[in-house]
Amino acid sequence: MNPLRTGARILADQLRIQGVNHVFCRFAPELEGLLGALGETGGIRVIATRHNAAAADMAIAYARLTGQPGVALVAAGAPMLQAAGAIHHARQRGLPLAVITVQKAVDPFPVPSTGTDAAATEANPGDRIRDWAGRVSPWTKWAAGADDADRLPDLVSLGFQTASGGHPGPIVLAVTDAALTQASAIGNGRCRPAILPAPSDVQIASLRRALGQAQRPVVVVGGTGGNRSTLDNLRAFIDANRLAVACVPGGLDEFDNRHPHYIGDTAMPGCRARIGSADLVLALGIAWRPIGTASGAASAGDDSASRQVVVHAHPAIEFLYAGGADLAIHTGMPQLAARLAMMTPIESPPWAASPAEGHAALQSWRSRPAIPDVADASPLAPWRVLLDLRDALPDDAIVCGGSGIAAVWLERFFPYRAPATQLAPPDDCPGSAVAAAVAAKIIAPDKTVVCVCRGDDLVAGAPELATAMEYTAGVLFVVFHDRPGAEPEPAPPGTRLHGPDPVALIGAHGGWGARITDANDFPAALADALAHARTHRGPALVEINASFRTR
Repeated sequence: MNPLRTGARILADQLRIQGVNHVFCRFAPELEGLLGALGETGGIRVIATRHNAAAADMAIAYARLTGQPGVALVAAGAPMLQAAGAIHHARQRGLPLAVITVQKAVDPFPVPSTGTDAAATEANPGDRIRDWAGRVSPWTKWAAGADDADRLPDLVSLGFQTASGGHPGPIVLAVTDAALTQASAIGNGRCRPAILPAPSDVQIASLRRALGQAQRPVVVVGGTGGNRSTLDNLRAFIDANRLAVACVPGGLDEFDNRHPHYIGDTAMPGCRARIGSADLVLALGIAWRPIGTASGAASAGDDSASRQVVVHAHPAIEFLYAGGADLAIHTGMPQLAARLAMMTPIESPPWAASPAEGHAALQSWRSRPAIPDVADASPLAPWRVLLDLRDALPDDAIVCGGSGIAAVWLERFFPYRAPATQLAPPDDCPGSAVAAAVAAKIIAPDKTVVCVCRGDDLVAGAPELATAMEYTAGVLFVVFHDRPGAEPEPAPPGTRLHGPDPVALIGAHGGWGARITDANDFPAALADALAHARTHRGPALVEINASFRTR
């Protein structure tokens, strides 16, 4: 007979069985019992954050870097809603995220009912229960509630399998406080492998036939989860067939940007033009939408689009229905890549010179400023700073782009050279980049981690500098800060707020900071900042007194 355990201990043991080694949370009284059980279980490191949104952002960073579900613990109610942005991000980007929320069995402060709802509430007092699993299910891949400790092993096992299987995504498990304190003799669940489909022989033969008939093929790749064997197999297929390859924004580390066949990402004008003019597109692991020209999507009557054959491979069948491909392959990326690596290559392909031309065009575009005639107008042009950053960092450095235009500039000028080295929080979500970078350094303490962001990103994520100090996370922040006089154009109303001094802000948290006023001083300041982060194992910052709109 199994020994009696509390629901909290059962849940902690199930997380350990699923291979969880980090969980991220902001402390709340509802989580106290579960956190104590995690300490008793051992093997799981609990990372405390200042904000619930940051805890979820850090869990997403864990998922992005490891390919395994990241785990965030939040209380029900407002804390759960604060994590909603990260849940949406995980759903959009296909990242395995597990959010475990603890809720009261009955809401002690029910919302007063009015009208026809009043009679129903009086007749059914149980309706006051806050069903958080039901409330967040539209945002997730899977959501369930547990009010009985006996259900926890099966729910955790199923939830983690769902988060990782098919097209990865977020799951939410809402556990009542009563279930966590309940004693049970239930046994442990199992760690179930992710369910992924595989391509058939007929589909691989059809793909090769389409490739053999093409004149201007392009491969657009994503969704590998940073799996090295998958990436090696894809590279073998691309090298053997001498194919041009592109990535999608936020996933530039899916393929070595220095590879002679790499032509850019789908947001870059030159790359979009090549994809739009291709007669065959192999869209592998991405959500495919037709591209007709360098400036937009193909129209229904576009002749180039009508001649374009699309082979779309994806683990989620709903993406295949929406893509409208000529050949749709329901498959996991590891399974597809293994089959493609074994496929007989196309002999003497007519497109053999095209990838080199595309790569040369990309290199030319990346090595010059956006507006050449005003390139020297500012001593702190961001493109010069980013090129220096590119030359100074090792190949396996993890680089996190801030929200909005910071990520756009970074993806243009910084080449990603190894898998699991790019963190790209959602657009227009200031602060997420800071949390993601801190999590990356905690997860991979031996790697260089850099966050390139604007001043408002740093201010929004500043509470997590305390997390960096607590867990000795030596992150380097390169901050473009709009000081008075740095922005040459007047800002429209509603776009300016007074902010703190970034150097003073990081100093107040115990970190190191420096400010430069000339791009020629950046390499030396960067070297000093990296040395401090490495030696003192704390955050360091280099402030650039300019904005990303400074050419």
